[in-house]
Amino acid sequence: MRKSVCIGIAAAGLLVLAPFALMVYGSNSPVFLTVIGSTPSGMVDDNGQEFQVLTVRINNRDSGRLTLAEDGICAEAKVSGYWVGAQDLSTVLDVGTYRDLLVLVPYNSEGCRLAIEYLPEPLNLKAMRMCGRLGLWRLAWWRTLATHCFPVGWLEPLRSDYVGTSPHWKQVRPEVSCRVASTNTGQAPGF
Repeated sequence: MRKSVCIGIAAAGLLVLAPFALMVYGSNSPVFLTVIGSTPSGMVDDNGQEFQVLTVRINNRDSGRLTLAEDGICAEAKVSGYWVGAQDLSTVLDVGTYRDLLVLVPYNSEGCRLAIEYLPEPLNLKAMRMCGRLGLWRLAWWRTLATHCFPVGWLEPLRSDYVGTSPHWKQVRPEVSCRVASTNTGQAPGF
């Protein structure tokens, strides 16, 4: 009898702790890339071939928002088996569910990779965002607790709340083929 009670308590504890462990640790690489569009740029190189503008979707596997360094994305294109510099034409500072980035690549590019410096969402901001999504702010006792425990503007934290005073940026280098993938998500960008 005691053995089955202990096993039941241990199983219940694991069920309670597993979502928090996934929220804290997440996956090894929280970012994966998808090419969703390719258009001619109107610019021609020295050989007379036109550059392409790729629309690369940065997808976030993590449960929270990723904050990117201001100069934290470096694009490269694979041409004839070699990686050459490419130019990112847009700025992405954070990624919710996904964000689109424009990258200028040579015409005959086989693939594209991005060197990304990022910070995962801090645990306290994940908890505050989760409470906001649950609608706890509508309850009077929760508003009283939140005004005493959480900082001002906790539902819409600033970039400095994510970055902090001395960030330790993590780095990842995901790659993607330059072939356009068919994506029909039907959802708004994860801003």
